[in-house]
Amino acid sequence: MLHFHGLVAARHAARVAGPPHTKPTTSKRKTAVRSIVWSRDRVLSELRKLARSGQGTTLTDLVEAGHVALVSAAREHAGGLAKARALAGLDKFSTRTTGHSRPHTKKSIIHEIRRRHRSGESLRPSGVPQHLYSAARYQFGSWPAAVAAARVTSSDFRPKLVKYTRKTIVDVLRRAAREGVPLTKHGLSSVIRINAVRREFGTLESALIEAGLTEALAERRHGAKVWDRTRLIETLRARAARGKHRLTPGLFRAVALHFGGAEEARRIAGVPSPTDIRIEQRRKAKKAIWITERERRRRRYE
Repeated sequence: MLHFHGLVAARHAARVAGPPHTKPTTSKRKTAVRSIVWSRDRVLSELRKLARSGQGTTLTDLVEAGHVALVSAAREHAGGLAKARALAGLDKFSTRTTGHSRPHTKKSIIHEIRRRHRSGESLRPSGVPQHLYSAARYQFGSWPAAVAAARVTSSDFRPKLVKYTRKTIVDVLRRAAREGVPLTKHGLSSVIRINAVRREFGTLESALIEAGLTEALAERRHGAKVWDRTRLIETLRARAARGKHRLTPGLFRAVALHFGGAEEARRIAGVPSPTDIRIEQRRKAKKAIWITERERRRRRYE
């Protein structure tokens, strides 16, 4: 003010009352959320906290869980997520959360192998959960080495050799038909060796006829229908609607015959390829990281 220290002093000198006092109200305007100040120690601490809670700490796991800011901070302060995980002591853990909620250590792997052995469960590589098998290979170098560390005899996890004779094959095919297993090469490959069937009978069709499964043989011929362009397009769209984008061997041969290849068939049917889906998922993840980094930079300079 030019002549007084302020408006109140001027009013006092002029003996003029000012407006009545009004109690200030709380502003309803949303205040900006204070951004996290990241540092190298903060990044490592957050990674360890997530790992202890059972959250995966790989790039895919963190992005899917919404921890994009942590990924960006690891890149800036620790030279990348892989180096940050190594500095946090998480590089020796199997941190993918699919199928198992907590990371495996050597101690937990040995404990699980011994538990399966005591309960009579299979210790064959094909009979154990994938997360246990992968973690054992990572920690011990191989599945047999992990079983040896658990002091379980080698005969407990070696697959039993089955000699496939014509009678054995017929019995397996009939049992598979009763259990509802698809009587196709792909469906039967999990219960019998197809090479043994061909060795004994020449073809799978001959083995099915020998087993008295002629009715099932007729059902597996797609209802006596022949592939054409219209039916292939409808099949590709129906499979894409169910989330199945990979082609079966039969579909692959059919689209190669009628369209010249899988890419042309997918283009005409208007369905994406598995490669396009993976590229789109990676693009979205990178975009999310970029947006988070841009917001963090903007808040830093506000």
